Amino acid sequence: MRVALVIGLGILSSGISLQRPMENTQIAWSTVEAADAAAITAVRWLNGKDGPALVASSTRRGPGGAIDSTLVFSGGAGLRVEMLAVRQSLPSDPGWDVAMDAAGRTHYALKGWEDRRFELPASFVQLRVTPADVHLSTDWEGPLAGVPSAGHAVCRRLDCLDEAVLEDHGGIWSKVLAHLVLGRREREVWRGLTAAAKRRREWLLGRAVAKDAVRELVHRRFGLRLAPADVEIAADEHGRPLVRGKWTGTLGVTPAVSLSHSHGVAVALAALDRESLVGIDIESVSRRLPGFESLAFTPREQRIVEALAEDERLEWYLRFWCAKEAAGKAVGRGLADGLHAFEVKEAELEGGAVRLGPGPALGAAEGRAGTEILTYTAREGDFVSSAVVQRRATEGGP
Repeated sequence: MRVALVIGLGILSSGISLQRPMENTQIAWSTVEAADAAAITAVRWLNGKDGPALVASSTRRGPGGAIDSTLVFSGGAGLRVEMLAVRQSLPSDPGWDVAMDAAGRTHYALKGWEDRRFELPASFVQLRVTPADVHLSTDWEGPLAGVPSAGHAVCRRLDCLDEAVLEDHGGIWSKVLAHLVLGRREREVWRGLTAAAKRRREWLLGRAVAKDAVRELVHRRFGLRLAPADVEIAADEHGRPLVRGKWTGTLGVTPAVSLSHSHGVAVALAALDRESLVGIDIESVSRRLPGFESLAFTPREQRIVEALAEDERLEWYLRFWCAKEAAGKAVGRGLADGLHAFEVKEAELEGGAVRLGPGPALGAAEGRAGTEILTYTAREGDFVSSAVVQRRATEGGP
């Protein structure tokens, strides 16, 4: 669901005497028309107070399109004051004159006033009010459908903040999102990113959805509600997300988390056990470049897919791709060792399970050439995903 947020913009007219005739006066937003926004902004500024003390309000339109709004509000001592709040100029000379009494004496004027309307997700608007109670993302059970240990993990999907919302109007809502969900050190990292706008947006959305996954996991297990800024998502030398926060010491847990993004959709998978292998990847079916399979897969893997019906091949190549990405994230290296760091050993075409074995380079780097990783792939709409939640092998173990 989306809600409309109306923001008034304008400047103070020069040469106007600003007065504070009633220091204890309080005013609240009226519900009549957007025209009242200018008046109420003025009263709040003049009196330096906030608070729900509006008694009544009315709006009428005069000749030539002018608008008069009258508000009645009470002061700190219970005083009732009638205020002729707004007189809008004609369209040829836009602006607002704000008067402090019914006689029409103007205390200051706003010139060049305009209301801007933003269509924003309701959760985004509410996040600034009750950050510990609101999630921007939603539960996403699809990738965990076949995972045996899914009860100890949380998967979230964020797709309500697209490029148009975050980048229009000078990127104001990207900045708002960063200040709502990031901690101080994370904001410094975000401001220092020199990548293209798309990469900065993906980084920000990835942190937002990863925090949601960790917050939901902690709430389910311990009943503790965390705000987004309470959860810090750092990164190790390979770029693997690391969860930090004062609450980790109090609770005695440090969750493992993995994240992915594709074409405006960001997803995250979190598990309580830090020693778990946790990885997730998501890819768009319709936006994959043709011919990628000849570079990404071994002849053995290609033979598995080519044995399928022609209309199933692209999806399964993407399932294998996601499986490799998720496995790489689970061991903390991504695909730093190349596209053939993992090889598909077995695929369960009915259930979507894909069993991978590490290639020689990864096996040597990790010290466990015999380790296999079981991933679970799924298709939902235009996206294919893969998830890994697996106990890390112990030294000398299987």
